[in-house]
Amino acid sequence: FPYGMASSNRLLCYASSIAETKKVLVLTYDAPYREGTQEIGNINGVDYRYMQCYMLRPNKMLRLLFLLYRYVKLLLLLLFCYKCKAVVFLSHRMLYAIMVKSVLAIKGVPFYREISETPENIKSVWKRKSVLYVNRIFDGFIVISYGIENLLKKYAHKSKYFFLPVLVQIDRFRECGIVSKRDVIFYCSGGNAERDGLLDILNGFIQYKGKYGSDIKLEIATFFNSSDPYHKKVKDLIDCYPLCFTYLGCLPTTEIPRKLMEAKVLM
Repeated sequence: FPYGMASSNRLLCYASSIAETKKVLVLTYDAPYREGTQEIGNINGVDYRYMQCYMLRPNKMLRLLFLLYRYVKLLLLLLFCYKCKAVVFLSHRMLYAIMVKSVLAIKGVPFYREISETPENIKSVWKRKSVLYVNRIFDGFIVISYGIENLLKKYAHKSKYFFLPVLVQIDRFRECGIVSKRDVIFYCSGGNAERDGLLDILNGFIQYKGKYGSDIKLEIATFFNSSDPYHKKVKDLIDCYPLCFTYLGCLPTTEIPRKLMEAKVLM
């Protein structure tokens, strides 16, 4: 925060609107490894505060200790430093949600969750059910779809629900000005290659190129984990077909609007 993947951009989008009439503060236990990152800042009227910032990434043991430090620091800030009317939780770490709930219960502050994805990716049925059951601790939810609302109601039927669909900060596109179209298809992802079926997309595109002989190329902007077998297969296939694909790496958020506007087709 303030710039990140889809969930960070979504949060910034609706938090900026709320900040027009109310004070909004984003507290995050994330620790950016960037020189010059400010621990406290403001963007679009939204205040934000990191629990810690690094110039260099520490070793694994220190990272664990620093993570525990950030967890405790955030809880203490909520308990002693900030007086708030409500808290919205945006994370998949449900054990930490229970800790935050314990602090807020002492102060009598309502606790809400913003959720845009369900835990179907958790293979263990027992763990998946446990994660869904923990949603009972929340007083309400901001959901991206009615499907998520219907799922959560089985576990948190007394909670309040607010439907907030996909959001776009249109100003980020206006800043690009007039953009010329290029003969490309653009695929952008937050690293969810297997869930997106990227291997099938690539193989389908190779067949399309072979049948129609089109000059159009598929540009791919995403993160690849070299230790993930699926990601490795995708990267190897991209490297084998340089006339079909251009791998752009993981693009900064600020560059993505222009790429979207330039492309003839979005994947």
